[in-house]
Amino acid sequence: MPTALTAPPRRRRRIVLGAAFGVIALGILAAPFFLGSKPDHPDVSSHFKACLLTSANSIDADPVWRGVQASTGTGSINAQKLVVPTDATEEAGPYFASLVASQCRLIVADGTTFSADLLAVASMNPATKFVSVGTPVTLPNVRNITYPLTEPSRITEEVLAAQRATG
Repeated sequence: MPTALTAPPRRRRRIVLGAAFGVIALGILAAPFFLGSKPDHPDVSSHFKACLLTSANSIDADPVWRGVQASTGTGSINAQKLVVPTDATEEAGPYFASLVASQCRLIVADGTTFSADLLAVASMNPATKFVSVGTPVTLPNVRNITYPLTEPSRITEEVLAAQRATG
């Protein structure tokens, strides 16, 4: 005969209460698994990602960033901004590479000092689209916007066009 039935009443009550608490605890721990809980926020990892690479001393960074941000309200677009420190603007290659590695589908490069690094990174990554604000770069995957045509709406148009082109 099981111990719970042959035990004295006090011990039997402890065994029954312990078993009940064990079942309740197991149910609480297993509930999310069986109920298939969903996150409180939508999954945005598959959205088109537009990134701005700018320098700390850029005078055009604010309107360009406003243009990139404005595009996020019109569709499934994520925006990211990376600022290159003033003393590293001549060596922006690793910054470009980090944006390519983080799967930016469009990289907006704001700054005339980035042209050599932009040329190198854009030529090695033909599937990534680029917008050069300032110094023109002649490659098929680079669109150019010259100063002073850097109104936020122009940048927004470029982001949306790149998103449409990638489907």
